[in-house]
Amino acid sequence: SMGMFSLVEADSYFNSAFKLYLEDNDCADIEEFAQFAADYASCANVSLRVKSLIERAKTIRPILERGGNSRHHALFLHHLISCLICNGRYREALDVSRRLTEMVSQMDDKIAATYALVSELAVSNYREPLSTQSYEDKKIEAEVLLAEMDDPYLQNFYLAQIVWNQISSGHVARAHEDADRLMEIGRSGNDPRALGYGLAMKALIAMLGGDYEQALMLSEESLAVSRTEFDTASAQSSRVTALIALEAEDAMETANEYINFCNDQGWKLYAAGPETMYGTGLVMRGEIAEGIRQIEQTILRRDAEGYEPGANWSRLYLCEVYLAILSGDGDASLGTVVKNAGALMPILLTGKKRILSLIEEIRACPQYDKDGHYIGHCELILGLMHKSKKKIALALDHLQNAQNIIEMSGASPMLTRIETAIAQLS
Repeated sequence: SMGMFSLVEADSYFNSAFKLYLEDNDCADIEEFAQFAADYASCANVSLRVKSLIERAKTIRPILERGGNSRHHALFLHHLISCLICNGRYREALDVSRRLTEMVSQMDDKIAATYALVSELAVSNYREPLSTQSYEDKKIEAEVLLAEMDDPYLQNFYLAQIVWNQISSGHVARAHEDADRLMEIGRSGNDPRALGYGLAMKALIAMLGGDYEQALMLSEESLAVSRTEFDTASAQSSRVTALIALEAEDAMETANEYINFCNDQGWKLYAAGPETMYGTGLVMRGEIAEGIRQIEQTILRRDAEGYEPGANWSRLYLCEVYLAILSGDGDASLGTVVKNAGALMPILLTGKKRILSLIEEIRACPQYDKDGHYIGHCELILGLMHKSKKKIALALDHLQNAQNIIEMSGASPMLTRIETAIAQLS
């Protein structure tokens, strides 16, 4: 029943079995229950029934704790951590990861230890990031352990988290390399999960460089080969985000429906990108005050969750909105300007100060490499801001810094944007 094409049926069986156990604890001993709990959690995780698992964990975890440390207990906690991350509950995910690490330290079980180590790496992408050296050391340890296992799920999960770490740190070129590795595993092993996940990661990378056409193409390729909700969610989020950026027909309606669906399912992680871009889309269609409010609310939500890189992604887009207003980019009609006068005037007066404040917050993120993509994007924004104020020397300094960083990732619309601005000033 755990086959990847029968997850709905498996979930139904698990629901019935769980109900039976609660009615009669004598129907299974604690070891049998732990195995059942691990299998149930795996099914819930892969099918992204995150709210169901998180709610049932309140009943399941005390039972497992009474049974003590075991491999199946460890696997249950891993899948719970994954669902907590999806649900935007990063602090709770960190707490469970620490409990899992403590548990396996008292065991002699390489499989449990590998699940704990991969879980620790995953959580650190969102909350309390490990130092670069510590992360690299744990990666090496995890890959040694994974090489001794035949576990496609954990291998794919691990590599996806490694790609996400590179993306979150601003290491675009390395993210490409790791995503290629994931895709190659998919092709060589005829595994649509790995291939779909790798394509979804590639779509996210394309968005960093502003290549939304490429992001749309890759996300749709991913959706065509992926099989489970766990595999498709990232691709769908990238697709929705790209549609708004490309101003596709009905993109805003599609995005609104998807955001509402994600929030209803408890997929806060996958709603985050579309929420920010939805705000940008509102600005693009002339609803400037409401669009800015939407982005600001998204920042507040990510900050409340404790997800600093997610909040900073929204801050960068808010900077871009302020920059567009200060520089007069776009072709807003007189009616749009009049309609939004109340929102535009404060930005025209204090926009530079707002951008500098936001950039300062972004730069302070400990997860970002000082020579990585996000710092390069900050330099681009500062350069274009000074360009709009006719401060040529300052603008060139920041734009050249941006060029030095962004060109390391190869050609992209963002790099073209930088080079064009430098040419205009030279």
